[in-house]
Amino acid sequence: MIFNSIEFLVFFCITYSLYRLLPFGWQNRMLLVASYIFYGWWDRRFLFLIILSTSFDFATGLMIGKGKLTNHQRIYPSVAVILAALVFITINWEVVILEFHPFNLSVQWQQLLPYQLSSWSIFIGSLIAVIAINFLYPRLTTLGDNIRPKICLTLSLFGNLALLGFFKYFTFLLEVSPV
Repeated sequence: MIFNSIEFLVFFCITYSLYRLLPFGWQNRMLLVASYIFYGWWDRRFLFLIILSTSFDFATGLMIGKGKLTNHQRIYPSVAVILAALVFITINWEVVILEFHPFNLSVQWQQLLPYQLSSWSIFIGSLIAVIAINFLYPRLTTLGDNIRPKICLTLSLFGNLALLGFFKYFTFLLEVSPV
């Protein structure tokens, strides 16, 4: 979806109308879902990146502000990242054929899951990252109120810049490096 298309105009009108109709707390949730839809319209495989980034930054922002997370605030981002990696990275969506009729869903099961080895390595890496972050959480809560926000902000910046650097320059480095 590009900004000068009819699809975007319809999407914008629906999003803006919903924003005006919903109460304040639901406006934020709707905007998050709308941004995921807009981002996923281009290529749904990359939804994993935005879900990873927003989940990590959500938990980091709560750690900066409150210093502690409830169990739900720890579990939901972790589960969201793992499920996003599983759904958007490892599943081969090209074999799922969706037609206009909702009951016409054709799936070739033998090709659905074994997508690519690199996809599974991203999933396993995400799983390891979620475990490592949940392992670090108790140590972050013991830090003082003056140092914890700085460390959390540094972790957030490093994580987002690492994602950007990896996905922007990794293929370039593979092409340039001698074989």
